[in-house]
Amino acid sequence: MQVSFSVDEVAAHQRERLFREAASKWAIGVTPAAASEPGSFSGRVSAQIAGPFALAQAEAATNVVRRTRADVARDTAIKFRLVRAPVETLQTVALTHARSEELRVGAGDMVISSSEWTFVSTVDAGPTSAEMLVIPQERLAPLLAGGHLTRPLLVRAASPLGALLGAGLSAAFTQLPRLSPELGEAVLQNFCGMMALALGAGEDGQPTARQSLREMRLAAAKRHVDAHLSDPALTPASVAGALGISVRQLHLLFQPTAESFGQYVTRRRLEACRAALTSPVGARRSVLDIAYGWGFDNLSTFYSAFSRTFGVTPGDVRAAARRGGN
Repeated sequence: MQVSFSVDEVAAHQRERLFREAASKWAIGVTPAAASEPGSFSGRVSAQIAGPFALAQAEAATNVVRRTRADVARDTAIKFRLVRAPVETLQTVALTHARSEELRVGAGDMVISSSEWTFVSTVDAGPTSAEMLVIPQERLAPLLAGGHLTRPLLVRAASPLGALLGAGLSAAFTQLPRLSPELGEAVLQNFCGMMALALGAGEDGQPTARQSLREMRLAAAKRHVDAHLSDPALTPASVAGALGISVRQLHLLFQPTAESFGQYVTRRRLEACRAALTSPVGARRSVLDIAYGWGFDNLSTFYSAFSRTFGVTPGDVRAAARRGGN
């Protein structure tokens, strides 16, 4: 489904308010800087909707756009965003009341961030514009270490992952209108996997002085597990061997966390199965096929663990997804 809104179609005194509402509905809420002359503000928002995802483009005739606390409060759910700026942009993102990060974003560079943060985005001269993929928290969070972002990630367009993400984003804008909503949703869900790889590389690939060797090894262990979830031969020995440590050291890495190694593997496999059960691509697959496909070798164990973790059966999840699609 394609939607679009331009303030040129409404009365001058309503333009900024309606622009904020459209941005909040199809992307995330922002507040453009006040126009130099009353009633002269112009802007537009357009989006291609595929299930819970949105590929959005926004433009405002101003060189400063803010996401305020009021904008955060107006949005009904936390979302992740992959944003590409066409021109050089300075972004200041407030992570907490006392902590912020400044990002100098080059033309074509991308930023992965969360809607829970406020920010100020500035260009040398208006208009301000951006292309973005907007993702519900529940679709990307299961792919991330810890389930959340700790800071925004700047992905340079010239980097290997940046080139792949940029090409994928451009292809999505071009090809999504030609796909069915179900297939478009599945394509964007798979695109989330590439974003998760970029986030993993950004968060863990350049360790800071504060990161301990244990933290880096734990992150590496989780990345290896996530990359081999479907392999029924995934074991503590295979992961330890890949990392060049002993099995005892592997278990010690997980000891300070809320999960053991085995619990982490089971949870990630269950999350993958739940995603498959609700995905249009998985609609034609049996529960048995999905469970075995994600590394479970005992159906009874799978059903028991699934119900214990999510409070519902796999069949309940699939039935709810089908009702939601009707």
